[in-house]
Amino acid sequence: MWKRLARAAAMSVVGCGVALVAIGTLSGAQDAQAATINFDSLSSGDLVDNAFVGLGVTFEDAVVSNTSGTSPGATSPNTIVHAVDGIVVSPSDPIIAIFSSAVTGVSVAGFDVGPDGIVLNAFDAQVGGSLVDTAQSSVFGDNIILTVLNPNILRVELSKLSSDSPGDGVSFDNFVFEPVSAVPLPAALPLFGTGLGILGFWGGGDGGRLSS
Repeated sequence: MWKRLARAAAMSVVGCGVALVAIGTLSGAQDAQAATINFDSLSSGDLVDNAFVGLGVTFEDAVVSNTSGTSPGATSPNTIVHAVDGIVVSPSDPIIAIFSSAVTGVSVAGFDVGPDGIVLNAFDAQVGGSLVDTAQSSVFGDNIILTVLNPNILRVELSKLSSDSPGDGVSFDNFVFEPVSAVPLPAALPLFGTGLGILGFWGGGDGGRLSS
């Protein structure tokens, strides 16, 4: 009888482990929702800086502007431009977004895109690091969306693609990023192994037959 009870207890441990893993998986999926920043909670002239630190991102050299804020696709009234150079966001001095933890994807929309185009570069470090993805466009117009994807993005830089046309400018809006999803399923494997080991121990010794 005692072996039967022990085996039932072991099976209960395994079952609880499966339930906890399932809950963890669902929780991770729910937590990893995309965050969208449209800068409309700020006022024209505000430096973005730490305004969205609660969402896990800070900005460098970004200032809120009304430039192209009413263009098709923009969320009126605000966009962002370079804090020093305004709409002339040079590739050598981009707007930077730094994440507190890795994200898997980032997208942003460019407005009043002209002959110099726009580019979005993703890096695997908050400072320095390696380029892990890039997106660019030379299409003229508004709401030109760029997207970069990689499981370890910690910084992105957005700017014009080139500086071939002096005075050509751009502004940005609708900054979206996707946090890394928690995938705890592999953590269940040691638990399964332990549970099965317990089952083998208590069920062994008599050919696997239950004994009273």
